[in-house]
Amino acid sequence: MIKITTKSLGSSKKSPKFTGWSIYQFLSSSYTSSIEGFFPIFISSMGASITQTGFLVGIMSLVNISQLFWARVAAHFHKSKIFVVLGRLIHAILYLPYTILFFIQQGRLIFLFIIRIIQSFFQASTIPNHSSLLADHIPQQDRPQRLNKFYRIGIIGSMSGTLLGGLFFSIITDYSNLSAEIAFFALFCWAALLGGIASMFFYYSVPSLSIISSNISLEETSSRKISGSVNFSKYLIAYPNFKRLLLFALIFYFAVSFAAPYYIILEIQYYGFSYFTASLLTSLTISIQILTSFTVSCFQIIEKLGRRLIIFISLVLIALASSLIVIPFYFSISAFICFLFAWIIIGVGEGLFNITMSIFILDIVHPKYRVELIAIYNTLIGVIVFIGPLLGGFAIQLSQNITISFIGRSLMILISALFLTRVNDPVISGSLFEPIRLYFSRHLKSESPLSSDFDILQIKLKNRKH
Repeated sequence: MIKITTKSLGSSKKSPKFTGWSIYQFLSSSYTSSIEGFFPIFISSMGASITQTGFLVGIMSLVNISQLFWARVAAHFHKSKIFVVLGRLIHAILYLPYTILFFIQQGRLIFLFIIRIIQSFFQASTIPNHSSLLADHIPQQDRPQRLNKFYRIGIIGSMSGTLLGGLFFSIITDYSNLSAEIAFFALFCWAALLGGIASMFFYYSVPSLSIISSNISLEETSSRKISGSVNFSKYLIAYPNFKRLLLFALIFYFAVSFAAPYYIILEIQYYGFSYFTASLLTSLTISIQILTSFTVSCFQIIEKLGRRLIIFISLVLIALASSLIVIPFYFSISAFICFLFAWIIIGVGEGLFNITMSIFILDIVHPKYRVELIAIYNTLIGVIVFIGPLLGGFAIQLSQNITISFIGRSLMILISALFLTRVNDPVISGSLFEPIRLYFSRHLKSESPLSSDFDILQIKLKNRKH
């Protein structure tokens, strides 16, 4: 049995400098968003049907499941840093083979599918290893501040990349009267260059991996993870509130992904927006999300209203916005105005949902099984986000009406809101619900609301034995 004991940088008194790491965060977010936002248009230009477009967009979410594999490989070799560098570098370089598609006519979609799979596979290697490195190199007391900074830098990079991509496309297609293929060709080369630079910044600015001090048995860790996966059904029985949360989340993410790849197609091919206008609307949504998250944190809205109510409100807003964008398809109303209001509402809704849902999951999941349950949760969400665009594209192709995916999205989000009402909020908080909290505090015997479902079941089982 092999045991690892190493010294962590987290134990040092002073945090290392993160200038190069911040530049990596900005560049990696920028180059991916400049491409991925318009990727459905590229796939469509290669002769793909709407169903094939949904499949090729969603396949990245399915392949991201391989991050569980990459996490174990990195743990075996103790080389998280090199897996981030190589994963990011290969992901960026693999944008270059897409340019070959402009010069071939046969087998375009098969070639695109193969590149997409390989590219997604290597991108998945960066996700768990990057998170691990952040935890290893940032002292615990500095993590909230540092991670918030990286989050903001990533968001700014995404906004910059989206705007740059849209402006680039508009200059080439709208003002230079050149084809969109030339714009894609140049942007693929640009993304490969930018991703390579990001990888180099990470390689030269981030110190080598230093694992947190521990006496961890690789054999025990591996067997514990495998056992957690195998006993998932037992966890659902023992922990019904998590089962209800999982069911709600699967319905919601399926609804969101059902229409996600087709926004850009609706904007450009149906409503006639320019690439820059579409990117501007997307950037507006990201800005609203940041503002909403900041407002929620500053005014402690979650603490005042409670997790479940905030999420319910966000679902109603997102469903409303999804319905709003199909109105110009049937009535003589400005498509730009409808999209403007829709993206603002979606920004508020997603801002509320993202920050609250991340807290809600941690509140509900039993601490003892948190690693296993959240890993399985993310895996199942990845699968459902792959299925959503595929079935959404099939529905569009079957009905010959692109708005069917957005109408379906709205209805399914409202259905998910009904399932949300079945999820118990383990934390009764906030000044608005203070009387309710005081009442229940007299009757709840559990010291920790996090363990209510699991502990009640354990008490029942013990009583049966006696």
